[in-house]
Amino acid sequence: MAAEEGAVLVPPELDMAAAVDENNNRASMNVLLEWPEEPLAQNDSRRMKLTPDEYRWARHLKEAMANLPELDTLSDFMITQFAIVEEGNLQAAIHRAFNFQNLRREFDILDTCADAKRRFSELVEIMPGHLLHFGFSPLDGNYVFAVDMTKLDTRAADSMEKLRSFMAGAFYAHHAISPDFAAIRQGAIICLDWGGYSFKGTNLPDYKFLKMMFEHNFGSYPLQLNEIEIFNAGVVVSTLMSMVRRFLPEQHQSKMKLGCQLGKQSNDPLDKMFLVPSVEAATCRLVEVLLASIQQRYINECTFRL
Repeated sequence: MAAEEGAVLVPPELDMAAAVDENNNRASMNVLLEWPEEPLAQNDSRRMKLTPDEYRWARHLKEAMANLPELDTLSDFMITQFAIVEEGNLQAAIHRAFNFQNLRREFDILDTCADAKRRFSELVEIMPGHLLHFGFSPLDGNYVFAVDMTKLDTRAADSMEKLRSFMAGAFYAHHAISPDFAAIRQGAIICLDWGGYSFKGTNLPDYKFLKMMFEHNFGSYPLQLNEIEIFNAGVVVSTLMSMVRRFLPEQHQSKMKLGCQLGKQSNDPLDKMFLVPSVEAATCRLVEVLLASIQQRYINECTFRL
């Protein structure tokens, strides 16, 4: 085929060289060779850097997903999140990616800031007081997210629409604790407070609901956990949590810590919740902080390229 008039013909080897240069430039922008020993601050730009192995593995995973129609729309940020969590296991990464897409489709998750705001509002309405705390700990560079399990009323999710609101709210909470690669790599601390839980009227659906919640939240979403801390759990709750522990991904099962007691340490992040005038004020402030972290994640997702 004749070249169009005025077109500049570039030899194939120069095109290849340009592609290599572009890949090298992106690698130099995205990779950090020397990592500091101290935790990175929340606004440190190095939180979006990758190790050389993470970068190579993410590039390989992107190439593999490019041939899979349902996964070829995932962002480079999302692909890298799968790469970090699955640590070189191609089959596990692709399996989780399909589960992730199914999760978004099953519960009508649009994956936008506007949808996150709507879903948190719905979650607060059907389970008031369930959301306890979200924040960043500068001491160790971890994000901490806490919920009050006594407010986890499974009867409030008796309709499919309410169940969608709950599951979408959990999805966006995971987005909030995963705004950058440092957070994804290090893993968040999830706190479940069972203080004062009453089992009056509790039956098998509660177990089924917890099973479904653990399988979807930790088996479909690519989440790295530092710890799951179970606060104020009695004998019955400890037994129940031991039963649902096996529904966590294998690498997370050892992260569940039973027997934690709220308020025993002066730096306990949940203690901050008692400094606000009311549960409503605390929830309002909490949702604002969650949405700010989600917005930062979407900014990072829009600008990051492998």
